[in-house]
Amino acid sequence: MRTRLLVALLALAPLMLAAPPPSPTAPRPSGSSGAVPPVPGTVVRSFDPPAHPYGPGHRGVGLEAAPGAPVVAALAGTVTFAGAVADVGWVTVAHGQGLDTTYGPLDPRAVTAGQRVERGQRLGRLADAATHLHWGARLHGVYLDPLLLFERWQVHLVDVTGLAG
Repeated sequence: MRTRLLVALLALAPLMLAAPPPSPTAPRPSGSSGAVPPVPGTVVRSFDPPAHPYGPGHRGVGLEAAPGAPVVAALAGTVTFAGAVADVGWVTVAHGQGLDTTYGPLDPRAVTAGQRVERGQRLGRLADAATHLHWGARLHGVYLDPLLLFERWQVHLVDVTGLAG
């Protein structure tokens, strides 16, 4: 498990090295290569990863937003899913190197699967009945706290001898 986490962190590092850390509630300056907040609200529910793949937990964060608020892509990428899951609108964006972000509930959605989106481009609007945005991130299928996308990452080499197993 430690080896898998180390590999996941090293794979994400190149995406984070180019920019200083912003506030999660403030838009980044144009020209910066890091993530932008999908909505300007504060965190109303934190990331709480499950102990195992099907266990209880919160696989993303809840960001405060008003119904109908525009929701934007945190990073540039390609929309891999834009549709309903159990009658709730969701959008998933693949950013390369195994990183995907998810956004919901969105209604209406402004993008379609296969569409290229830029950082900060509108994906849709928060559904009328919603009180916050559910924002998630996965790296090679492993859930991670999407707020990490705002931080500047530094790569540290670690001796992994004896960690596998």
